[in-house]
Amino acid sequence: MMLVNLLASCQQSSITIVSEESKTPSGAEVINTIELKQSKKLDIWTMKQSHGSSNFKQGIHDDLKIIVNKSHSPYSVTYHQMRKGVQDFSVQCTLCHSNGPRMIRANQRSNDSLSLGNKIKLIYWNLIIKSYGRIKTIDSNNNLTFKGNAKDFLNIKTCNTCHNQNGTFLSRNRLQRGNFLAIKHLTDNKKMPPWPYSLSKKEKYELERFLKGSKL
Repeated sequence: MMLVNLLASCQQSSITIVSEESKTPSGAEVINTIELKQSKKLDIWTMKQSHGSSNFKQGIHDDLKIIVNKSHSPYSVTYHQMRKGVQDFSVQCTLCHSNGPRMIRANQRSNDSLSLGNKIKLIYWNLIIKSYGRIKTIDSNNNLTFKGNAKDFLNIKTCNTCHNQNGTFLSRNRLQRGNFLAIKHLTDNKKMPPWPYSLSKKEKYELERFLKGSKL
């Protein structure tokens, strides 16, 4: 019963973390207050994103929302950026979000300060994100497109184990050249590929070329 009550609270309360990945252009911390509301058909992820502790203390933030539609397979996703109650896209969401919500990563100091309940909540939320599988982007404001042929997609065997269009449990959307910032950050910091996978010496060379804009 205690576990059931805890999981129920995960759907109703927010959690504030300092992002392990994101920084402002000036190098300041990005502080995210995240909330998940679920129904049978929709998962609605909302995030108040403050750029720097000063903005956070003053209540200055961007209002972001990711809506996952679970009523069909594969699931679909739309992205929303709100400013003063009006949708206003200041950046293309799919530059970093190739497959709907991303794993939520708090930096070490922030994670250490979380209560046990919130640590469990983060694990639970990340399991939900993992369970989505491949998600189809149906938001025309955020379709990441390129001129050229399929070689604009990352085509490295180890990466393609998960980032493919096969529709299996492990499948995620294919990575495109426009995702290079997220790809570089996650591989440089050894967050990708996840255990037990690793890139061979040849694949590391291929990835480096791809990130620099070369065709594979």
